[in-house]
Amino acid sequence: MSGIVGTAAVSVGNGTPVDDQHTPGGEKLVTVGGRVTVAVVAGTPLVVKPSAGRLCKALVTATGSANGTFYDSPSAAEGTVIGIIPSTATVGEVIDLQFPAATGIYWDGHAGAPPATVSID
Repeated sequence: MSGIVGTAAVSVGNGTPVDDQHTPGGEKLVTVGGRVTVAVVAGTPLVVKPSAGRLCKALVTATGSANGTFYDSPSAAEGTVIGIIPSTATVGEVIDLQFPAATGIYWDGHAGAPPATVSID
């Protein structure tokens, strides 16, 4: 039996999810804090997620002197900005972003950007 959840076809009841956005039963996965964490640092651009998902939260792990920016892009600092860790962020601060990414999540890694652990779906 097949069903449509969102825009992805999901096979229901066979125990195998079609993608990481659905349970084996076909239900859409939704979390507040994300299901995976990734460390981002200054001076190192990074593909946080190469496919659609959601940028959930950022835990600032050190101070910075420049803003760090996340883009809705699978491979470059281009496209729609979906999150910013400001240069004024303090260590231990949790930034609740909750932005969807249609194509992927990319960290620009500017020198001086505050390092953080980000949670994603």
